[in-house]
This record gives sequence, structure tokens and C-alpha cells, in this order.
Amino acid sequence: MTNDLIAAQAKQIFALEAQVRAQKEVLEEIVLSLVCIGGPLNDNVLGFNASQRNFLHQIHNKIEDVL
Repeated sequence: MTNDLIAAQAKQIFALEAQVRAQKEVLEEIVLSLVCIGGPLNDNVLGFNASQRNFLHQIHNKIEDVL
């Protein structure tokens, strides 16, 4: 490998790592929103019905799997 190729790959790795960090931060914010969806003591402040809460819980679980 040439030095130019190694440098290009290093730049690409750095950019991809930054992208992954940014995506992880967004996913963590989403998880916090989903966990806090019902407010204190999970009292369902936003008024979601059981089906909607179940759907959001499934989304939460899928995100947690990636984090």
C-alpha cells in the first residue's frame, strides 16, 4: 500500500468513527425520549394507548440492541 492510500483510509476511518458517534448520540436521545414517554413513574402523560405504548416499546428495544 502506498502512503497516499493509507492516509486516505485513515481519513475515511476517522470520518466514519465521527459519524457513528453522532448516530449513537441521536439514538441515545431517542431512547431517553422513549423511556420518558410517560413522565414520572410512567404515568402516561402524553396519553398513548396500550397499542401505541407497545409499538414504542418495540422501537426502544430495537435501538437498545444496537447501542
